[in-house]
Amino acid sequence: MDYKIEIVTQRPQLVFGPSAKTNSNKLHSLVAKGLPLPLVGMDRKRRSFAIVFNRVDLIPRCLHNPVVANQTFHVSDDGIPLAELLRRMEKRQGSRKLQVPASALTAGLGFAGKAECVEKLFGDLTVDIKRTKTTHGWKPKVTIKEELARTAKWWRSQARD
Repeated sequence: MDYKIEIVTQRPQLVFGPSAKTNSNKLHSLVAKGLPLPLVGMDRKRRSFAIVFNRVDLIPRCLHNPVVANQTFHVSDDGIPLAELLRRMEKRQGSRKLQVPASALTAGLGFAGKAECVEKLFGDLTVDIKRTKTTHGWKPKVTIKEELARTAKWWRSQARD
């Protein structure tokens, strides 16, 4: 018997949501600890996130669309400026933190031997999902604003050090 296997690959951006084991969880931790945030000069940096619900929502479309066999599709929301994301995290966690220039944080972490953390947590990281939307007739159903509210509620319910 001859079997033909067709594969559709989803390439999610940074997964965002409660208990995500990603840098989004590290961002929440920084906000929760009250550490200074590099909001000054971060309005041009953007992040795309793969909200778990949206990724799961796309799976059946990949399975039932014969046109997409053996292709790769990016999965994310439409992106958000990083400074706006951090401000929303602060608001959802009910606090205002000290805002510092990103250059000051970069210098401080570099001095501490943690310069690579700056780019991982605060660098540009976006993908274009137009092809995913067009090919599948899909758009993210859950917005980053909605997911932030849900994640902040979960975060507050967890015992933190």
